[in-house]
Amino acid sequence: MEKTYRGIVASPGIHIGRIVSFRKIDYISLVPDSCRVQDTAKEIDRLNEAFSKVMEDISRLIDSAPESDKLLIESEKLMLESMISEARHLIESHGVCAEQAVKRIYEKYREEFSRSGSDLIEARIVDLKDLASRIIEKLMKHAAGEEEIYRDSIVFADEVAPHDFLDMVRRGVKGLVTRRGGVTSHVAILARSYGIPYIILSDEPTADLDKRSKEAIIDAVNGVVITDPGGNTLDKYRKIAMETARMLEMFKESSRVEAYTIDNVRVVVQCNMGSLDEVRVMHEYGCDGIGLFRMEFMYVDRERPPSEDEIYSLLTKIAELSQGKEVVIRAPDIGADKPVKFIGPIKDPNPQLGVRGIRLLYRYREELLEPFLKAFIRASRRGNLRLMIPMVSTLDEVLDFLDLYRSMLAAYTGSRDESRVPEIGIMVETPSSAVMIDALLDNAPIGFVSIGTNDLTQYMLAADRTNPELQYLYNDLDPSVLRVVRNVSRASRSRGVEVKICGELAGRSRAIPILLSLGITELSVSPAYVGKVKYIVRRLKIGEIRDRIESLVTNASSYRDIEKAIDEVIGSKELLLLD
Repeated sequence: MEKTYRGIVASPGIHIGRIVSFRKIDYISLVPDSCRVQDTAKEIDRLNEAFSKVMEDISRLIDSAPESDKLLIESEKLMLESMISEARHLIESHGVCAEQAVKRIYEKYREEFSRSGSDLIEARIVDLKDLASRIIEKLMKHAAGEEEIYRDSIVFADEVAPHDFLDMVRRGVKGLVTRRGGVTSHVAILARSYGIPYIILSDEPTADLDKRSKEAIIDAVNGVVITDPGGNTLDKYRKIAMETARMLEMFKESSRVEAYTIDNVRVVVQCNMGSLDEVRVMHEYGCDGIGLFRMEFMYVDRERPPSEDEIYSLLTKIAELSQGKEVVIRAPDIGADKPVKFIGPIKDPNPQLGVRGIRLLYRYREELLEPFLKAFIRASRRGNLRLMIPMVSTLDEVLDFLDLYRSMLAAYTGSRDESRVPEIGIMVETPSSAVMIDALLDNAPIGFVSIGTNDLTQYMLAADRTNPELQYLYNDLDPSVLRVVRNVSRASRSRGVEVKICGELAGRSRAIPILLSLGITELSVSPAYVGKVKYIVRRLKIGEIRDRIESLVTNASSYRDIEKAIDEVIGSKELLLLD
């Protein structure tokens, strides 16, 4: 039965293929707790022999790797040399076997890396474990395991080490799906270098997926994995798979330059992000800034809320990594489908209409909102940070937030002078904030407006976007949604207030000419969509289509009318298939 899973794109591309399971043996776990030797010199010889073999493997990888990745793999040599040097000393001084020595050194560094507080250093634990496991494998003289037929396949795994990935590439793998990993991991960088589509399904047990399914589609353009695809889905992807590589190369070229329409309208294409891992690669993707940074990852799966200093540390790292580009920090939008352990379950009959976003922050003002605001005010002087209020419904919510912000500002700076502090913006994602946008802008010093079309669409159409039974209703190209977007844009621009889109609508091919025609020239999208968006922008002449689009939004009676008209405007079926 066909099923779709959403994940994080680590390397773009599309492929249809057989599923191959990858189960790496954890040789470290096979080392006995006690293992002593009498002849330490002989044991060091064993260790040196295993070391030489692994170094040979790494050298072969360097020879076959792209020039840009050679330095990355060279770093493994340094890590391995350090580990082996300490293991030799341990054998000499304590008389342990080579396997036990390598395991102890690995465990020592694992503990040190874990305590470092640096997510970048912690990410190297995977590489460290792989090196230790490979040395122990050589010492135990185990075979590498049963050969798998990788040609044209999609590998499903919990995690994959760089050495294993490069071996898969050599044997013809065409796609990778893992449960653990990151967009800045060695494997992700290598996947992008080799053009291998790679998606991280952090919320899905890949072992279960590949046991149940035989074939899959990896769509690392839109961030989905489809297992056991049906005939219609296969037909659709077969039509676009051959064109995807060519299109992605053009998108990559477009991502490197600023986006101007044919008639010289500048469009800022920023990125939606939710981790430091993503921020580190924002420049690689061509992001003009960060239009939405989600703070939620700091709050979920924790026994207590993050401290002011923890939040401050994160925000200053973001400011540093963004290199002066604008970063919009959204106050924690938790609750509903993003529950947190330290609060516990909130008994809402309808969570999407319950205590979430700014409502939850007000309920837990001392525990959540005040530490966040204090940290933001401190960090705002370290970079180009702006602050955004989520889930706004009424003017009073905005005024209360601004009043608390001013109080925090006065306590920190000794002045309520806001002339040198970041602007405060609001998310427009509820019907009430959209309808009352004039009153909000006229009665509160709002610096910018960001339309969150994901929630706005579900509230406008009364269709939960997470409910598969209602997907036939949920469509952000519905005229009711577009008319609200138009009205918010008009109200904001007429008052000189910046307006942008940060929902999925901003990354849809059909939506881009509409949004630009409605005067919205700041779009914030998933990093994987930046090249596509800029590519489309550079092929539009807004002056020629603006009146037609305005009339279409006013008069269309269904999303089908919108899609049909926009297909004619774009005229590129390739782009539309990638939507």
